[in-house]
Amino acid sequence: MIGVKSRTAVSRIEGSKRRPSLDAVFICEMIFSTSPLELFPGLMSELQQAILRRASELYEALQGDPSKATRLKLDFLERLLERVEGQRIDATI
Repeated sequence: MIGVKSRTAVSRIEGSKRRPSLDAVFICEMIFSTSPLELFPGLMSELQQAILRRASELYEALQGDPSKATRLKLDFLERLLERVEGQRIDATI
């Protein structure tokens, strides 16, 4: 039902040894009426860490540019970092 052809692929997704496709994530959400966070906590935690890392790197790279456009970007990144930090995902869910 999720679009993979072998039981091995499903088993690998279930065991967090293989990332599900975006389609598979949404299909599982519909089948089980459960959020991706609950279905794939390890993956969601990994993605959250990637967002935090990338946003922090961009924030640091933009420092020192006094332009209005950069200030808007920095403000956005500050809000993003605060929001994502406040939603810490525990991969052991």
